[in-house]
Amino acid sequence: MKLNSKKELAVIIILILLALLPFVNKAFHIDDPLVLYPVQQILKSPLHPFDFDVNWYGLPQSMWELTNPPFIFYYLAPAVAIFGEKEAWLHLSYLIFAVIAGIAIYFLGKRFTKRPLLSALLLIATPAFLVTATSIMPDIPFLALYLLAVIIYIQAQDRESTPLAIFSGVLIGLACLTKYTGLTLIPLLLLYSLLKRRRLSQTAIALGLGLILFGLWCWYSKVFYGHLQPIEVCQYFNFGKEAILRKTLGTLSYIGGGTVFPLLFFLLGRRKKDIPLYLLAFLLTILLSLKTLLRFQYIVSQIILFTFLASLGLFFCIKGILRKFWRDRDGVLLLVWFFGILLFNIIIEFAAVRYVLILVPPMILLLMRGIEGIPILRKILSIGIVLTLLLGLLVSYGDYRYANCYRDFACEKAANFKEEGRKVWFRGHWGFQYYMEKEGFEYLATDKMPIQGDLIIMPSIVSHEPFSKEINKGLRLIDVVTYQTSFPIRTMHQKDKAGFYSHGWGFLPYAFSKDYLEEFKIYRYEG
Repeated sequence: MKLNSKKELAVIIILILLALLPFVNKAFHIDDPLVLYPVQQILKSPLHPFDFDVNWYGLPQSMWELTNPPFIFYYLAPAVAIFGEKEAWLHLSYLIFAVIAGIAIYFLGKRFTKRPLLSALLLIATPAFLVTATSIMPDIPFLALYLLAVIIYIQAQDRESTPLAIFSGVLIGLACLTKYTGLTLIPLLLLYSLLKRRRLSQTAIALGLGLILFGLWCWYSKVFYGHLQPIEVCQYFNFGKEAILRKTLGTLSYIGGGTVFPLLFFLLGRRKKDIPLYLLAFLLTILLSLKTLLRFQYIVSQIILFTFLASLGLFFCIKGILRKFWRDRDGVLLLVWFFGILLFNIIIEFAAVRYVLILVPPMILLLMRGIEGIPILRKILSIGIVLTLLLGLLVSYGDYRYANCYRDFACEKAANFKEEGRKVWFRGHWGFQYYMEKEGFEYLATDKMPIQGDLIIMPSIVSHEPFSKEINKGLRLIDVVTYQTSFPIRTMHQKDKAGFYSHGWGFLPYAFSKDYLEEFKIYRYEG
């Protein structure tokens, strides 16, 4: 490796550490508890990570039906065994994956562009990367394994190296055992071999080994549970026309606002004749979304911001198809990678910025290839990276403040409502549920009824089930605890239509607001 490359890799690693270390004490957030619960089970029974029930949708159900494959849970188990469920230590244990992702995109940038360092810095700077990397959900480990599998597979093919093919096969298997989206590696990497007309021996070794590792997990699930977990999790997919439209709108907005700094999209449209193309994307966005936005009561400022961001995402998609990328085989691979994951997310997943993260690498590589040979654009790109990093850090801090309010309430405020002889219930999932249970409070499942005098704590924004009519009739509001902040960025807020983690809260990746972070209402049930 050249000295210059070593310095560039050092810059990547230092930037990752500087950007993420300030957030290591962030509270467990969103689906983080769905990682911690299996880890707790593994420490009790290592061969049965999902043999327990969890209430995540109102009623207890098997963890088997709710979660991802088990690799990341086994990775975290030793750290939890040694350090306990300490936020800082578990976040630190994930830094290696962020570093691997940065290094992998650097070498992919070397393979597909002339600007590997800028490619890596741009990925690291995005809100999609920075915010996701401050959680312990499987998305950053998955990104790292996915990117590393791609670059090692390409090197194995180009060098006709059997050891590298074996290594890439292991990485493919681990990616599939981290998230089922890893299965998209199989057609993607097979396409590379076909486009490059490589010998199929390394292809068979790598893809075959990856499928064998995934097959062993399927065999385990069939033997120990009687059915396949990949099929079980399919029950949460929604293939209806309205669901597809809403996921499309959310995904386009998240691409426009949660990836590179929005104005960088215009680097692909630097010619005057591209102005009508963007206007077409803008018009199509309005036609696709306006009815839905009005139905969900978006105000004018929210409609304007959404239309701007979503039209940028659509513009990138249209421009990617019309540009010269199809003319060479590397461009074809990157386009198939981008559009393949885009369609997978829209059809299979629900829309969230962390699900968009896996299509950001091909998006950045296409962007870099689109501006090659134009020196002045390098200066613009450097400024864009700084702006992207600033945006990413600001959104990360907004999410940090939001996540911490649930831990602060559960650990500092909730005890004030405990009364002798009175039970205190709560509703609300995500990190709030984790911390409330840790403090000894009980979730009010939808099949349970409080008794007269019981208290019920209900946050306003966090995911929760509404009260039944029977319970509603007997509730009296006795107190409200509001968490305010002067910091204006919101990542999850239904009123502001911010849905960084789910389009169900809003089609914007983030919103600018003076509204509260969260509001906790305390009710007394009077029967």
